[in-house]
Amino acid sequence: MRAIEPHTVGFATNPRDSVRIAYEVFGPPDAERTIALLPSWSFGHSRFWKMQVPYFARQGFRVLTFDGRGNGRSDRPPSGYTTDHFAQDTLAVLDAVDVERAALVGLSAGSSWGLQLAAEHPERVTHLVLIGPSVKLDGTARVDLGEFLAEPPDREGWHKYNAVHWREQFRNFAEWFSPMVVSEAHSTKGVEEIIGRALETTPDILIATIVEGGTPRAAEFAAAVRCPTLIIQGSEDRVVPLERGIALHEAI
Repeated sequence: MRAIEPHTVGFATNPRDSVRIAYEVFGPPDAERTIALLPSWSFGHSRFWKMQVPYFARQGFRVLTFDGRGNGRSDRPPSGYTTDHFAQDTLAVLDAVDVERAALVGLSAGSSWGLQLAAEHPERVTHLVLIGPSVKLDGTARVDLGEFLAEPPDREGWHKYNAVHWREQFRNFAEWFSPMVVSEAHSTKGVEEIIGRALETTPDILIATIVEGGTPRAAEFAAAVRCPTLIIQGSEDRVVPLERGIALHEAI
């Protein structure tokens, strides 16, 4: 059972490429303030916000979640996984539920589209929260693409974060990577859930998210943010280095 059920469920259509994005809305229908919990990497979907949704909904916020393209109930196009696409998805969802302004919360890769929206559409963003932001200010992809696409030297550790390995042993990668995301002790249930959500997508979709996932204008976006911004970065984050969060903090 879910701790709280959405009062509205639907689909928004991205006008750029007609991809359908599944969304849910929680909390008082007449709430004055909206929190949009953005999708992260297509390795999972919006249920990873399941702990935050009921809390904020019960505090009187309208809470909006949606499945990022490539997972959950949203469409799975073979390409179209740039920051621009995800940012436009977010605008399409906000428009579909008649929300003019919202506080945006982005986790990991979701920080990229939150950052872009705050910079390019300041009239739509009241606050910005970036958690473990994987944003690289030099605008490049999250990993070296040459190494990512080539045969790895072995299949151990971070060498599993590799396109060849994903196509051959995707479940093995999911079982290795999920405990990196939820690294707290006794997180067995959380790890199992992440693995299950990961297996709802495909290796080729995730490869597209990496190949297309750079944010060339990241530094420009950071400098343009004017709304109140909070960056949360764990010093023991196993996926995003602390230095990346610090650099983003200094750039905003």
